[in-house]
Amino acid sequence: AAAIGVGILVGILNGLIIVYGRDNPTIATLAGLAAYKGIAQLLSDGRAQGYVLNDDICGILGRGKIAGLPFMVWILILTAVAVHILLKYTDIGRNLYAIGGNDTAARLAGININKYLIAVYALIGTVAA
Repeated sequence: AAAIGVGILVGILNGLIIVYGRDNPTIATLAGLAAYKGIAQLLSDGRAQGYVLNDDICGILGRGKIAGLPFMVWILILTAVAVHILLKYTDIGRNLYAIGGNDTAARLAGININKYLIAVYALIGTVAA
């Protein structure tokens, strides 16, 4: 839960930097990666942090299988299906396609582009976490 929370916050921060700082998304995310890696190095004193899979939930996530496929593959499949449904069958998806196709036309159509971009970066942070 902590990792997902951090992912959401980092995604929102990247979105705010890109939208209101008017930075290139590629440069902003790569700079964010360098900054977050630096913060992680400071917090860990530069040492590798290990984890032993003693917890049942982590053991299932890391080593469990369902129908012969690792549990993480099932999480990937469920995430891909959820994103597909979001993009294909909702107004949010239609607006995101409009923004990706032509952001000026989407803005003139009344879509709040800044809100959508920040939300998409938050979603990306969540999925990455």
